[in-house]
Formats: sequence, C-alpha cells, structure tokens
Amino acid sequence: MTARPGSAGPRSNAEGVAESDQLLDGAHLSNVRSMTPVRRQVLFVIASAMFLFACKEDTKLKVTGVEPELGDADGGTYVRILGNRFIADGARNAKVYFGSHLGTVVRFASDSELIVQAPGGKIGDTVDVLVMFEPGGEIKIPKEAFENKKGFTYVEKKQVNTNWDDLKNEDKKK
Repeated sequence: MTARPGSAGPRSNAEGVAESDQLLDGAHLSNVRSMTPVRRQVLFVIASAMFLFACKEDTKLKVTGVEPELGDADGGTYVRILGNRFIADGARNAKVYFGSHLGTVVRFASDSELIVQAPGGKIGDTVDVLVMFEPGGEIKIPKEAFENKKGFTYVEKKQVNTNWDDLKNEDKKK
C-alpha cells in the first residue's frame, strides 16, 4: 500500500488488505476496490457518518401524532398518542386534554405509545390535543394542521372504527 508523504496512510492487516476495504466489503458496496485509496477513505467516512446519524437516539420527549384523528362525539374512543421517550426516563404521569375536556389515560403501552380514552364532544368540532407529562411538561397537537399532524375531530359513532378490541389486536401483531 502506498501512503501520501507525511501521512500514515491506510493500515493493512496480515493479508495486506486495508482495513477500509474490509469494512466497506462488509457493507456490500460495489466497485470499492477499483476506487483510489483516497476515494475509499472518503466513502468510508461518509458511510460512517451516515450510520452514526441514523443510529443517533432521540433523547427528547415528543408527541408525534394521534391515531385515530376521528372519534365518537359521545366519547369512549380509544386513542393512541404516539411519540418518543414516554417511559424511558422513568415513571411519568400523564393527563390528556381533548380541547377543554380531560380524557382517561388507560396505560403507557410502550415508550412510544400512550393509550387514552377520549371524552365526548360536539360533532364536527376539531380540538387541540394537549398532553401534560409529569415530569416533562406540556406538548400540544394543535387543531390546525401542523407538520402533517392535527388535533382530534368528533364525528358520529358510525364513522369511528377503532375500539378497545382493535387496539388489543394491534398490540398482539407487534
């Protein structure tokens, strides 16, 4: 292997194969050996950075959505509050408001899912969903569309298709 003057260059193992070749071969990249050593090292650095970025754990408490976004105006719809770090940092209490009405927290299904039973509301009303974590603060999903999320809309019962059995069956599929 040749190295640039003044640099250590790529290191080789006992068979004379550069470590960067071994790592890139393990990633199944084509035409790596036909690249110049400098290009291989650049590719390796870029691939490593992309891997580290993709594996970076999000350590911030978030609410990313509500499923379903429609619920029975009479109340009782089971709703998934989706997000991140709901329980990873230890036990939390949560209150969930649909507009000004308090929902019933059923359980933390996982670190990214909270199950809540929605209260009743007026047919056609779309309301903010406010999740109050203790500790953790308040996170609101506004009723206006924001970042592909919106609050919760009350509809007639026949338009709602999520019930407790649907949620239990969905949990079994995971």
